Amino acid sequence: MNKNYLALFALPLATCSSLPSGCKQTEISVLTYNVHGLPGAISDSDPKENIFQISPLLNSYDVVAIQEDWFFHRELSSATEHLYRTPKESYIQRGEEIVSPSGLSLFSHFPVKNYFSQRWYTCNGTFDQFNDCLAPKGVSAAEIEAIPGVWIDVYNCHMDAGDSVGDKNARDKQILQLANFLDLRSPYRAVILACDTNMGEDLDPLQLEQMLVLTGLKDSCQELNCPEPRNIDRVFYRNGNWVQLEPTKWYIPEEFVNDKGEDLSNHKPVVVDFQITVAPGYMVR
Repeated sequence: MNKNYLALFALPLATCSSLPSGCKQTEISVLTYNVHGLPGAISDSDPKENIFQISPLLNSYDVVAIQEDWFFHRELSSATEHLYRTPKESYIQRGEEIVSPSGLSLFSHFPVKNYFSQRWYTCNGTFDQFNDCLAPKGVSAAEIEAIPGVWIDVYNCHMDAGDSVGDKNARDKQILQLANFLDLRSPYRAVILACDTNMGEDLDPLQLEQMLVLTGLKDSCQELNCPEPRNIDRVFYRNGNWVQLEPTKWYIPEEFVNDKGEDLSNHKPVVVDFQITVAPGYMVR
């Protein structure tokens, strides 16, 4: 476990059971969704049309974390009513290298500030092994004002795909990068992480456990005994010193299908409802 995260335990977590009345509470819904936003020529579906249909369906959820938003961001944003959203990413030039967008987007009914994205330092495969180095993916972070004056940190990530030794080694390094990112940005703060973990259909439990230990996160699927424990799309969380997060429901919404009943992406969306509790003494920022 990282030393910065150990510092979390130096101060006791304030809870409403141990303090006078006056705790603030709210409930939020968090949706994570890989929308398969690849060009139609290399896709086995019609992503442009599908993403048009996905757009209005996002409005029912407070915070929406999207992966693979590479080519159809305009379509994805076309019917959303979220007042707050992250900007469309573009290809960037780093010396002689051209870096592709991470494919990560965030939509929120709550105010958002301090958005930042970071590419993975390690990937596996350029023209094989799921081509992760052609689109190196990454992790993003933002602060969400879930209660007036109360901000929580929301992260979004998309990890290396595949089950080869190289893929698993790349994910191990991405887990370390994620843990360091959380340490730097979110010590003592409540965190929600939505992520396409890509840990394989068999879901290597040791790799998931490593992620939980190094980051101090909990997996909402595990905590709620969800019916799909091998699902690679996950929502993690951890408490802050003054802000507690409690997952209350995990589910796959049924409306993300076309008129033939076919899924609008090669992933199904996952939703987790959280209860947020703020203990008295929280310093409004």
